[in-house]
Amino acid sequence: MKKYLLFILVSCIANLALAQDVWLQNYFSPNSGIKLSNLESVTVLVNNNSAVIMPSNTIQVNYTINGGATVSQMLSSNLTAGASWNFTFSVKANLSAYGTYAIKVWVVRAGDTNSLNNTLEWTVQNDCIVMNQPQNIIVNHNAQVPVVNFTSSASSVVYSWTNSNSSIGLAVSGNGNLPSFTAINKRGKPVSASVTVTPKYNNTHTFGYTGTMQTFVVPAGVTSIKIDAKGAQGGSAIYNQPGTKPDDIGGKGGRVTAEYPVTAGQTINIFVGGLGYNGGGNGGGGIAQPLGGGASDIRIGGITLTDRVIVAGGGGGGGNNCSANAEPGGAGGGLVGETGYQCNSQTGTAVGQGGNQSAGGLSGTSPATAGAFGVGGNAGGAGTASGGGGGGYYGGGGAAFGGGGGGSSYTDPLATAVQHTQGFQDGVGEVTISYNIDCTPSNSKTFSITVNPTSEPNANGILFVKKGSTGTGNAWNNASGELADALLVAKDLNDIVAGSVKEIWVAKGTYKPMYSPADNNFGNPAGRDNTFLMVNNVKLYGNFAGTENTLFDRNLNLTENKSILSGDFNNNDLITGSGSTLSITNNSENAYHVLLSVGAIGTAELNGFTLTGGNANDITAIIINGTTIWRIYGGGVYNNNSSPIISQSIISGNASGTGSGMFNNSSSNPIISQSTTEFFYD
Repeated sequence: MKKYLLFILVSCIANLALAQDVWLQNYFSPNSGIKLSNLESVTVLVNNNSAVIMPSNTIQVNYTINGGATVSQMLSSNLTAGASWNFTFSVKANLSAYGTYAIKVWVVRAGDTNSLNNTLEWTVQNDCIVMNQPQNIIVNHNAQVPVVNFTSSASSVVYSWTNSNSSIGLAVSGNGNLPSFTAINKRGKPVSASVTVTPKYNNTHTFGYTGTMQTFVVPAGVTSIKIDAKGAQGGSAIYNQPGTKPDDIGGKGGRVTAEYPVTAGQTINIFVGGLGYNGGGNGGGGIAQPLGGGASDIRIGGITLTDRVIVAGGGGGGGNNCSANAEPGGAGGGLVGETGYQCNSQTGTAVGQGGNQSAGGLSGTSPATAGAFGVGGNAGGAGTASGGGGGGYYGGGGAAFGGGGGGSSYTDPLATAVQHTQGFQDGVGEVTISYNIDCTPSNSKTFSITVNPTSEPNANGILFVKKGSTGTGNAWNNASGELADALLVAKDLNDIVAGSVKEIWVAKGTYKPMYSPADNNFGNPAGRDNTFLMVNNVKLYGNFAGTENTLFDRNLNLTENKSILSGDFNNNDLITGSGSTLSITNNSENAYHVLLSVGAIGTAELNGFTLTGGNANDITAIIINGTTIWRIYGGGVYNNNSSPIISQSIISGNASGTGSGMFNNSSSNPIISQSTTEFFYD
């Protein structure tokens, strides 16, 4: 008996539902995916599950995202008996942030007899990009590293990357795929860099002409947008009278591309130019009245003309008053819009002139009107057709006869990467906004690039240096090009196997210090801190022609073979006087010290060099081999607890607070030998 009564009750409810039941039958969007945007459509299937017509103003459909603000909308037309409707909300859902969203849609109608089928709930997952792991790279010095193409699970992905060690020959950062580059390792041991690649979604929204304001809300995580704005073309005067009146087209609209800073949640107001819309002036004439093309612009913080931050000027309307010569409107865009044409001429008082950055374009003779702030001037109305001025930052002038002037473009001072193009756009205007959204830091991929060294001494432990050479250093005909690089190689190789490098032979030429000796920055360029740091038990010999086989083959008396170590980076030191009247100027950029010897140096020797251009003039210090080295001592040579051999060398043209030529500190006792040594303390 109870089962029978329950059956009757359910049957009654079903019949009532059929009488007055609006049913949310299914949903179509949004769905889970990758690169969801802030403009996702919410679409559901609304069903009239009854035998009566339901008026549109009685059915309200609602949705929420994650229990947030309710979006409500009435159906726009009646729902006939038994009919269904794929209903899409006009307010889009913002699902641009990565993660999970709870979507709830429900319908409300007075008199609905079945509330059990009024609600749909589902979840949407906006997934991150899955980037494929790039392979590690191992190459030799001077090898060409090929392009590394990054790939991932999605389309429209852009990449940015950072490099931890630019000494390998690769920039510190970049966008897109990793470019090909020549690997560099001037050390005596492998050098590695970590490259971290971050994938980002590239989102693009295009806004066409609608005749009304449109809006864009900046998604979470976006701090900059790229804008591509195109103004509308001016109206054309086309009469289809070949041989009598040529077709006189309106001036093409201008184009502006730029990047602009934004904040998440900010509303951007967009006005896309059309014929006569957004500043295009009225046309005139007895047969046709070609309107000026409207500007396309971006407004932030309001909707007035003063709120514009990017403007692409519209083209002037064409004219048609000459039987054989064209009268196109002036092109829009650029900082100054183009002047219109009258009988193929841009001179005279008939045409409208282009707007600029501070005033509208002048008009043709009255009653044509000049352009103004944001507005093109009106045509005078004389003749068969005369064009209105194009809209713009400042509008173009209207024409009395012929073509109207083009409107000017504009970018706010905060805009970067700005490019103006005059006369670009056919037809109505357009605005495109694009931006990149990071996924999550954990989605970045890191790979290594290791560059193996090829520098090596010969069998006798000698490295050869010749200015301009690019070799590995094991012979004069395969010499290294810089003493600074050879010293790094010597230190690295001797740290691995003591005595690997015993001597460095340096041919004629001027050599500059290239690297920091500091413990916290060793081997990296450091401006005035760059110096030549002597290496324990390594002898430096200079004044070679670059062909000798033994030390005895050197001719130290040949001045053309001088090996000069210079701290004068700009090659502009001016030295006057001598002794007490010595003066050195133009040396503010010079290295603090030309040569440093710090700590135990063994049998290290400097033989056959000229040292010049040091300027120790700073009261601060750096740490080398755990020792404090002051930048105010020893412009030429600074020895600290170190006693190298210095022979057959010249130290001249250096400056410092104390010990301009040489400063010896903390038990330093350098050995100055050979009677031919010229030694100057300046």
